[in-house]
Amino acid sequence: MRLLYGFIILLLLPIAAPGQTWHEAPAAGGPSYISFLAAEGGIVYAGTWGSGVYVSADKGESWTPMHDGLSNAYIYALCAGRDFVLAGTEGAGIYKCNTYRRKWRQSNTGLEDKVVFALAQNRSVVAAATWQGGVFLSADSGETWKKGGTGLGKSVIYSIHARGGAIYAGTSQNGVYRYDDNGMQWENIGLGGMSVLCILTVGESVLLGTWKNGIYRYSPADHDLVQIAPGGGEMVKSAALKPETNTIFCAKRERGVYASSDYGHTWTCEGLEGNDVYSILSLEDRIIAGTWGDGIYLKRDKDTAWMNRRLSPEPPLMTAEKTTRSVPEAPLFAGGVKPRTKASAIKELLHAAPESNRILEIKACSKENIVVCYRLKHSGRVSVALYDFSGRELIEKTGDAEKGTVHKTDFSKHGLDQGLYFVVVSSGADFAMTAVTFVR
Repeated sequence: MRLLYGFIILLLLPIAAPGQTWHEAPAAGGPSYISFLAAEGGIVYAGTWGSGVYVSADKGESWTPMHDGLSNAYIYALCAGRDFVLAGTEGAGIYKCNTYRRKWRQSNTGLEDKVVFALAQNRSVVAAATWQGGVFLSADSGETWKKGGTGLGKSVIYSIHARGGAIYAGTSQNGVYRYDDNGMQWENIGLGGMSVLCILTVGESVLLGTWKNGIYRYSPADHDLVQIAPGGGEMVKSAALKPETNTIFCAKRERGVYASSDYGHTWTCEGLEGNDVYSILSLEDRIIAGTWGDGIYLKRDKDTAWMNRRLSPEPPLMTAEKTTRSVPEAPLFAGGVKPRTKASAIKELLHAAPESNRILEIKACSKENIVVCYRLKHSGRVSVALYDFSGRELIEKTGDAEKGTVHKTDFSKHGLDQGLYFVVVSSGADFAMTAVTFVR
C-alpha cells in the first residue's frame, strides 16, 4: 500500500478515551486538549497536546501562550519549580524554561529516551519517566540526567511521584514500583497486572489511581495495599489533595471529578460528568480541571458550578526537534515527506494534506482493544492498516464503505502485544491516521 499524503484528525495520548460522541476536533489536538496541569507559587501552567504550554498568573482565570523557544507542541507532562518549569514532550525529550525570562530550551544531556511521559520533583531531585527507557533522575533542576536504577525492564511508565526519599513509578500492566535514595534497584510493590495512571501522597499514605481497577492506598510503613474505591471500568487519570480541608479530588475521565473528605472511604461527584477530564489541580481556594477536547474548567470554593476557561483558539506553528528514535520513510510516511521524528512527521503530513484529502473522522473507540472507528467523505473501497511503532505494516484489512456512516475495524483478535500502534485509513485520495496504545 502506498500513501501519498495523510491527514491527522486526532492523535491520542497513551490511554485511549472511552466511547465519545462524534464531534469536529482540531487536527492533531490543539489548545482545547489539556494533557497536564502544574502550579508553583500561585502561577499555573497548562500543557496541551499540539499547542505547547500556556501560563496563568491569576489561578486559571486567564491564560497566555508560553511558547518562546518551545519547538515541540506535544506535551505529556510538566514539572514546576521555584524558578523553572520542565516540559516532557513526544519525541523531543525535555524542555526547560526559566520562569522569569520565559524562554524554553532543550535540556536532554544524559537522557536516552526522548518520549517523556511523566515528571516529578521532591527535595533536590527531578524524576522523568520515559517510553520503555526507564526513569532518569536530575540533581540540578533538569540540566543533566542519569539513569535511575534497574529493575523496570521495558515497562511503559504512565506516572511518576516523589515522596520523601522514595520515588514511585506507575506502569502499564505491571503495577507500581518503588525506588529509594539508598538503593539502585526498583522494587515492585504490588498491583501486578494493573496499569497505574496517577500517584498522590496523602499524609503517610500513597494513593494509586488505576485503569479500570479503582483507587488503592499504599502504606510505606507496613507495605500494605488496600483498595479504597472500586473500579467498575473507570479510569482514574489524575488526583490532587487540598491540604486545607484534607479533601482528595480525582479525575475519572468521562465520569467527571470526584471528591473524598474521609481519606477515600466515600466519594461524591463534583460535576463535569461527560467531560473527558485528563488532569486536575488543587489550589488554596479552587480546583482546576484540564479536559481532553473542551479546555480548562475551574471551580472556586464559593462556586456551585464549574466555569470554562478556554485557551487561545490559534495553536502555534512549531517544528519538532530531531530525536534518536528512527522513523522509516516508507510505507507509513511515504510520498515526499522526510520525517525527523514521529511527532514532526505527523505535523508535516498535516500541513502537506490538501483540504480535499480528508477522511471525515477517525478515532480509537475501545478502551480495551485496538478498535478504530471512522467515517468517509466519499463512498468507496477502503483500506485500514495497522503499523507498529517503527512504522512496519502488520495487518491490512480492505472492504467497501459508505460515506457518512460510522464504520469499525477491530484488530483485537490478532494476538498483538501491548504497546503503541498506528492505524491508517485510506480510500481513494483520502487518508487519515491515529495513534493508539493497546493495554491488556
